[in-house]
Amino acid sequence: MLKIAVDDTNENVCLAALAKLTGQSALAKVAFEAAQPAARGAAIARVTDQAVAAKVAVEDTDKDVRRAAIAKVNDQNVLANAAIQDNDSTVRVASVAKLTDQSHFAKVAVEARDTNIRTAAAGRLTDQAVLARIAVEDIDDDVRRLAGARLAVEKSNDQPAFAKVAVEDIDAKVRRAAVGKLNDQTLLAKVAAEARDESVRHIAAARLTVAKLPDQAAVAGIAAHATDSDLFQAALEKLTDQTALARIAMQASALDVRRSAVEKLTDQAILARIAVQDNNVKICYAAVDKLTDQSALATVVVNARDEDVRRTATAKFTDQGILAKLAAEDRDEDVRRIATERLSVVRITDQAGITNVTTEPAEYADKLADPAALIQIVLNSQAEGSERAMALMGLRHARLLLALARSEGNPIVRTTAILLLTDQTALRKLAESDPMAVVRAAAVVGITHAAVLLTRANAGPTPEVSANAVRGVEDPASLQTASRQAAYQDVKDAAQARLVPPANGQAPEPARNAARGTAR
Repeated sequence: MLKIAVDDTNENVCLAALAKLTGQSALAKVAFEAAQPAARGAAIARVTDQAVAAKVAVEDTDKDVRRAAIAKVNDQNVLANAAIQDNDSTVRVASVAKLTDQSHFAKVAVEARDTNIRTAAAGRLTDQAVLARIAVEDIDDDVRRLAGARLAVEKSNDQPAFAKVAVEDIDAKVRRAAVGKLNDQTLLAKVAAEARDESVRHIAAARLTVAKLPDQAAVAGIAAHATDSDLFQAALEKLTDQTALARIAMQASALDVRRSAVEKLTDQAILARIAVQDNNVKICYAAVDKLTDQSALATVVVNARDEDVRRTATAKFTDQGILAKLAAEDRDEDVRRIATERLSVVRITDQAGITNVTTEPAEYADKLADPAALIQIVLNSQAEGSERAMALMGLRHARLLLALARSEGNPIVRTTAILLLTDQTALRKLAESDPMAVVRAAAVVGITHAAVLLTRANAGPTPEVSANAVRGVEDPASLQTASRQAAYQDVKDAAQARLVPPANGQAPEPARNAARGTAR
């Protein structure tokens, strides 16, 4: 796994291999040597060794990796040097935001080439002598002005005033200096959520302690704006407000942030809305993966713009009525196919079963006794598939059943015809050669010839076909054969289960069936 994480040229492969690694030495090697920046960044986020983090923060060629390392570094010298020397502004901002030592603030305020960084450092200085020097010597008028102002107000600790300045002041340098004075967690959260200046939001987020945040709105503000991965994860873990999570999932700029928010969502209506409306198909898939409610899934199938998202939602349906409607009527061929394959292959043998096909069985009560009317419904290709299937169950016309089983285009009608068919030769041919798995599985249900069933149980083309076949086998010797020779382990287990005596001490099912046959 270590070699793959370090050497593979595919980012996703590297990350998957990295997820398997746990040792700090292995993580350090990936952080130093991985070919993919994403792998190095993900590794450094899990490293605990300060020396490793410091080395990566200074030496890595990728700014995002260096920024991830800075988030792990506590060494004030390393942070100060990065704030002064790093060639990327976001790394410099992250570095100065993590500083806590006054001597290092002074060093950065005096030596940094970046005016914004000098401003941020000066905004957190308390040393009056250094502030006086900056107020006189700095080459930037605004930095000198800020240092002079802090000479006058250094003893002030008006937190609401600092927060107001951080959000509203027209001068970006003054805003950054103000947020550097904030330590009130509620106000920092407010600034992190509301400040128009991105650098101010980032500085505020970096100074927050998520565990101390007072409410869900504050947590949501941090989750939406945190650049530090640890801070973001801490905020996300505490965030439970579904509306806030939905807003992050749909509006955050980073894809991984949006996906993490989706994974925290439980509200089925919100998840369905994301799956339907989001412009990123990966976010749509993540939302569908969380859906369990059948009506919410139906909303996605009906309204989603991406056909693959609709197909994914269809594959999660269990509602037989919805599946039947999709199998018969959906505009997309793959949705119809998936719905057909998801339909339970259940033999319907009585009038009560009709209520599973239509919500209005009373409408056909009179027609069930009229063969001519039933034939007219069955042969009407414009009628709903469920209506034609119900009519077919009332008709039981052998030649018509055979014709529909062989060539009917509507999957509901065709499957129903096969389930009602008793022609063993036709059923055997369908079970062996039809290209549709649901058709083969339905045909196996009706086969009664032991040798054919045993052949299908042992070597069916799909697990569903084999499973249906083994359910029809009654002979214990054949079940023994299937338990040893079936191509699928689930089918072997099913055959073995039918041979094992139940806990109530009765004979196994095949033996009981044989005994009943002898008695008759």
